[in-house]
Amino acid sequence: MEEKRGVLFLADPTRAVALPQEQLKNPCLALIFDENERLLPQAQEALREMRERCDWVCVAGSGAAAIVAAALAAQLPVERLALADGALFGRGARLSRELSRLRRYARRNLSLVVSELLLVNVAPGEISAFARILGPGRLCALETGAPPDRPWESCAGLLCAPWPRVNENNLLIPWKCV
Repeated sequence: MEEKRGVLFLADPTRAVALPQEQLKNPCLALIFDENERLLPQAQEALREMRERCDWVCVAGSGAAAIVAAALAAQLPVERLALADGALFGRGARLSRELSRLRRYARRNLSLVVSELLLVNVAPGEISAFARILGPGRLCALETGAPPDRPWESCAGLLCAPWPRVNENNLLIPWKCV
């Protein structure tokens, strides 16, 4: 029996980001955070909804949502974690108290993440920090050239793709780069 794969897109709570309107064959759920509620419980509830629909889930977050996605993956198992334009380790824009707390939590518990990790359009320092903690086998870094307001535009099809296909252009494997 083939497993049903899906994507949970987390919208950046600090800026407007275009989430993919449709994915070819995979179910997807886009979470736009309610500013009056805490971020992590909203993400937990959305993940629960995705788990009811799919056997295999990728959580994708960009910008500040990458922090929420990493914290979620450190707390609950997901099969793939995709982070775009995030600054979990570097210094970025000033964050709210809740996002700062989640970033500290995610960094402290990153070794608990059991998923494959796809980094899209992140700084080399971020890639190095993730590689030190997770090792190269579960980590893939891609440079897509997509604008920050549409981070998944050119790689949405890879979010549910088999891991060997995702690794075809992995920047961490120099002989596979194009």
